Amino acid sequence: MILTIVTITSLALAAVMSAVAWRLAAEERRRSEARVALLAGDIHGQELGAHIPVPQSHSMFETVQPRSSEFRLPPALVAGGLAICVVAAAAAVAGHTTSGSRQAPPAAAARPLELIALSQEREADHLNVHGIIRNPAGAQAAPHLTAVVLLFNQAGAFITSGRAEVNGTTLEAGGEATFTVSIPGASEASRYRVSFRSDDRVIPHVDRREGTSS
Repeated sequence: MILTIVTITSLALAAVMSAVAWRLAAEERRRSEARVALLAGDIHGQELGAHIPVPQSHSMFETVQPRSSEFRLPPALVAGGLAICVVAAAAAVAGHTTSGSRQAPPAAAARPLELIALSQEREADHLNVHGIIRNPAGAQAAPHLTAVVLLFNQAGAFITSGRAEVNGTTLEAGGEATFTVSIPGASEASRYRVSFRSDDRVIPHVDRREGTSS
């Protein structure tokens, strides 16, 4: 976006400077033609024997200094300087963009959560599942975590499920949080499976409980 603005501004400045240079060139050409015409008139007057008064002041031999207001840069020099400014501005913007991208901090690595504790208890026809989850150091923060428990019977058929929010609004990197999921109608459940979600997105996890392998 910045490079586009610089480019547009440079083009507008180039157009203005080109117009100024053209005007200066035209004015210089008119002055040159006027001097030539005046010189031609003087020569013509001398040839006809016209009386030309000679100034009596000694200042006729003095060197005439040009007025500061009459100084004009050549159009080619103006255009060259303008081109250098445009190239320098574009290089500065490109260098700033590249430098900024190099200095941007790397994003946190996407790492699975770690299940470090899990237990269950029956209460009438309810099954209560308790656990502790950990977000490893250097991982992305996990907001709005929800624990989901799926129940299966002895034959492996799905029975029902339950879910509950993990304690805490956001599980930061290196942090731990507990959860408890209470599921009714679980009298026929023989096994269950635990998973985690964040805003309807499944968050992978690994089993880090003692005595188990990941």
